[in-house]
Amino acid sequence: MPKADKRHLLAVFLLLLGGWACRESPPRSAVEQFSLAVQKGDSLKTAALVKERPFLFRQAFHRLARQAVHHRSRGKSDSAAVEWEQAAAIARIFDKQLRDPFPANRLRYLSRLKGDSLHRKIRADSLYDAAQALLSQGEYKQAEQRYGESAKICRQIGDTKLYLDNLLKLQYFHYYHGRQKEAIELATQVIEESRAIGYRYREAWGHFQLATTLFDLGRYREALPHLETARQIGKELGDRRAIRSTLERLGVAELRLGDYPRALQVYRESMRLSKLENDRNNILRLHNGLARVHRLMGNYQQAKRHYLTALQISGELNDPNIATVLENLGNLYRILGDFAVAEDYIKQALAHHRRIGNPLTIALNLIMLGDVYKDREDFPAALEVYQEALSLLARQHEEEQPRRLESELWISLGDVYLRSGDTRPALQALQTAAELTEQIGFREGLVQAQIQLGRAYRSNKQPGKAEAFLKEGIRQAEELRDPLLRFRGYYELGLLYSPRSPAKAMQALNQAIDIIDTTRTRLEDNDRVHYFAAAAIQDCYDRLILFAADQKDPARALWYTERSRARALLDVFQSR
Repeated sequence: MPKADKRHLLAVFLLLLGGWACRESPPRSAVEQFSLAVQKGDSLKTAALVKERPFLFRQAFHRLARQAVHHRSRGKSDSAAVEWEQAAAIARIFDKQLRDPFPANRLRYLSRLKGDSLHRKIRADSLYDAAQALLSQGEYKQAEQRYGESAKICRQIGDTKLYLDNLLKLQYFHYYHGRQKEAIELATQVIEESRAIGYRYREAWGHFQLATTLFDLGRYREALPHLETARQIGKELGDRRAIRSTLERLGVAELRLGDYPRALQVYRESMRLSKLENDRNNILRLHNGLARVHRLMGNYQQAKRHYLTALQISGELNDPNIATVLENLGNLYRILGDFAVAEDYIKQALAHHRRIGNPLTIALNLIMLGDVYKDREDFPAALEVYQEALSLLARQHEEEQPRRLESELWISLGDVYLRSGDTRPALQALQTAAELTEQIGFREGLVQAQIQLGRAYRSNKQPGKAEAFLKEGIRQAEELRDPLLRFRGYYELGLLYSPRSPAKAMQALNQAIDIIDTTRTRLEDNDRVHYFAAAAIQDCYDRLILFAADQKDPARALWYTERSRARALLDVFQSR
């Protein structure tokens, strides 16, 4: 080959390699040094460069090898030769010095492709590329079809790498549409087959996807080892995206298992890494996660800021999971007592999920909508949507049962039965919820069930059982630092003590008031009014006034009266 042509091809290679390194954007000097070192036969230099940036060159290898095969199929032998030489140089370093034979094995497979098998390989690549483009455009049905066609060809010609790439994409569609059994089976298959051929990059993402699927079923503890494995492989490969994405999922697990400070720590570290790489998709997920933690810790204004930021990014990215942000915003406004806004956000999310047809996300939104109706005391409407959610969950296979979602539904049903004065089915629903939440380690749900059981046993005139459940619920709520759960626990304890121990009742109700007053200082003006109504704080004041009057203590009764009026008046002024 003439030297001028070789230099031209080398320049083309440099441009291509710069494009292939889309995830890390390395300094051009590193690419140039590697290419020139290969041309000069400087094996020490090439080895040093690959060892310094192994993930970059691993990705570059796959793109080079693929491009060489495509050029060979089109008769462009000169271009294919240069690309193959560069890919082979990378493969040798991984095989001999980094003890990773996967690139070398990949080259051996590709070198055997000829005639019909070569053309079918090109077809499989084209289908995969088309599926990727369709996925980015939101054409999920067509994308799923293309991935399936590509996977079928890959299996026929023995292209295990691309077969596994397609398989994990198909796993996502099973997950996205609520086919959890198939999603778990496919993720497990990807993990096992990737491990067998040494395709560690895909093995890591298989663990990630399996953990994400297990999350939907409430199996957080089972998911944790998969996340740790994914993160460890990511560290070994230098895959920074895997590391920061896995950290985000670990934050979700810690959140659901009730360790809010740990969840914040993990989310913040992932956010730091994501901002360094400008990984907006992960930044979006992290804002959503941080909002959930702040909501549960009573930092409602911070939660709202994160949710609104997530909503903005989601719209800019045309993210298919925008409904998750909408439903979370709706849930926040429900807690703040703005039921009209809450209903609007949740109905937007529900319409989105109905279009997709995932029964689990539809059921989740129905539960959220039912909670809005319940909190505004429209019990018939609440029961109607709860029953629809229960029907959807009942249709799932046993291994696909979303236990966290089911437990939340039983808690909500128990609350509606209690408010309707139907104690017996309330106790049954809440006992089922308590058992489920304890089995899966869902602490927030367990505390809700315990407090509601205390309330149910109080209504059923069983004060001993009521006190035991309330005290345990308060103890765990204090550990979680969730102000709404703490308030409800002390409030219910105050109601329990009211008839027989006014002093204990006053102490519990005062603690409930203190929790709310402390929390309200962190809310914006408009939210103070809604939270004041939603938390039933006025009932605490009314009862304290009556207790003071019964004890012939008019000064204390007047003090509570004025404090209540002053707080309500201040909220009105501040909301204008």
